[in-house]
Amino acid sequence: MERLLRRITYRFLLPLALTTLLYSEQAQDIQITYDQSDLIANKVWKNETGGDLDYLIFWSANEPFLSLGLAHFLWYGEKNRSRYQEMFPKLVEYFSQHNVRLPAWLNAKTVCPWENRDEFLKAKEDKAPKYQDLHNLLVRTMPIQVDFIVERMRKSLPVMLTSLENEAARQKVTRAFEHILYLPNGRLSTWGVYAIVDYVNFKGEGTSPDERYQGEGWGLLQVLQKMDTETDNPQKAFADAAKKVLAKRIRRSPPERNETQWQEGWFSRIDSYYKSRVRNHAP
Repeated sequence: MERLLRRITYRFLLPLALTTLLYSEQAQDIQITYDQSDLIANKVWKNETGGDLDYLIFWSANEPFLSLGLAHFLWYGEKNRSRYQEMFPKLVEYFSQHNVRLPAWLNAKTVCPWENRDEFLKAKEDKAPKYQDLHNLLVRTMPIQVDFIVERMRKSLPVMLTSLENEAARQKVTRAFEHILYLPNGRLSTWGVYAIVDYVNFKGEGTSPDERYQGEGWGLLQVLQKMDTETDNPQKAFADAAKKVLAKRIRRSPPERNETQWQEGWFSRIDSYYKSRVRNHAP
């Protein structure tokens, strides 16, 4: 698996000299280096697919939607919809904006060609043309998918601040965002960027009114609101807050979803925000 991941990285990520601007409330411009983007991409890739190309397009038996790409972007069919933010059409739009050649049948308004998991699995087994088109597209656009998820992180703070009416609340969220993002010496924290990029991709910004159980959200906004900003270990503080937010989500979720089954995996993923840093001694 490690060799496969290295092949994917060198073939698709090395050509990308990724430099992304991240805006804070103070309008600071921050450059994310190639090494940082490479680490983040590989971590998200492992989190979502286990580093296995076979899971580049995946339909969970527990979900009514297809997940695609490096970060498992959601895509809905014509009939089966869900409350969670649909990101694959936005990725397709991003492809178009960056002059990526798309299959003739695909654009940002195209719905998923399969209405259920059985239809998808049959298309995968048969190597149906649309399945092959999607798989080839996603393999050759790895660098742009990395750019897309970092771009989403870059936009997340303004999106969250706009959703808040109280100035004190906006200051609290900004302070937490910057606490995890920067080292004490003012340098950008690679692991802080990874934590925010991954969590936004994983559970969203937390501003969508549809992504609520009993009025409570579970996205980045809710984590930052709960995060301790006085600690000298912001990645762990972020992880602790994320676990509390997701534990509340599980308690408030509809019983038929049985979200308890995912808690262990979710928490293991969140632990990577600070435990991986300790193992690798990276800033």
